Amino acid sequence: MTGQLKLDNEPDIHEVSHDAETDIKTAQFPVVLDTAPRIFSPTETFSIAQDVLSDEDTPVRLERLIGHGGNGIVAAGRGTFTAGGRAYKDESVAVKVPYFHLTASDDPLLNMANMRRFSNEVHLSIQVKEDLRRVDPGLATHIVETFRDGFYGPVHGYARVPWLVFGVMELIEGKNLKSVTLSPVEVLGYAVSICNVLEVAHKYGICHRDIKPTNLMISDDGLLKIADFGLARRVEYFGPKKVALGSPGFAAPEQIDPDADVKIDTRVDIYSLGATLYYLFTGTIPYTKEDMGAFVFERRSLPTPTPLAARCPDIPERLSKVLEKSMCHDRTRRYQTINQFRDDLVAMIPQLGMAIGAKPSEYYLG
Repeated sequence: MTGQLKLDNEPDIHEVSHDAETDIKTAQFPVVLDTAPRIFSPTETFSIAQDVLSDEDTPVRLERLIGHGGNGIVAAGRGTFTAGGRAYKDESVAVKVPYFHLTASDDPLLNMANMRRFSNEVHLSIQVKEDLRRVDPGLATHIVETFRDGFYGPVHGYARVPWLVFGVMELIEGKNLKSVTLSPVEVLGYAVSICNVLEVAHKYGICHRDIKPTNLMISDDGLLKIADFGLARRVEYFGPKKVALGSPGFAAPEQIDPDADVKIDTRVDIYSLGATLYYLFTGTIPYTKEDMGAFVFERRSLPTPTPLAARCPDIPERLSKVLEKSMCHDRTRRYQTINQFRDDLVAMIPQLGMAIGAKPSEYYLG
């Protein structure tokens, strides 16, 4: 088995963006480091980035660490820059910085690919937002706004950090769906909002590929926001792959199978959204990281999740069937478009509301 396993948003390098090409080319590649790259902790990464970006000429300044994941950190800060024809002056922003070992390893080609992948994330997020504004300005509010990317270097004073890349985005005051308690009707209402956004993204050929509770934010005023386009790609770019990537429990089987001779398409988002709803209703994921490892390396089948109706007796059987279809391992038996999935979810909201005793005024349709 020649495939590799990459968990929880580890870098995918077969696709690059041609944006920000000039800055990347001036980075004096190839750079060969004398030892293996040091793995900096999230706190160390933040401290170094905060120091490097403290120069008065940099467009952003970091104030506090607010999160971290498999690929980097997110910090709150202030920014003064121009983006999308608008000038921002000393505004609150979130700044994403990838871990330095991803962009300063002893493999110059991998460094460049990861830097381009990060730039690709920024520009695809901006593109989705623009597409949504053209179709429906209201829909655009459901995407965390990304303003720009940045490249700073050479960095002086840190031997293992020759340069720094970052992305600047909207600062969301709120929580992700994993950390909030929602009623079943609210879960479906937010799901409809997600479907509406994905419908436009899919129409313009963009697949998110990492829909999961921690990438879905609820602002303090109750607005759903989709975040993290780190794995997003244009569908027409997908080709044969020998790398499994995605988040355990939420990635579609064909997405995490490095030997699958299929072209990844928008049906992976349908699976991931179904898995997300399953988690929000039951508190469990359809399969674990260990299941994923056995599937990739030992060629075992992924387990079929216990039907929703068996775990949640108050949930209508019909809704259980809807989620089973969305998470079907055979993608030809899955919903083929996000519109089909959304329509069945919308049809279930009144029935679910009556089943749990919710009033029609409590139905949230996002």
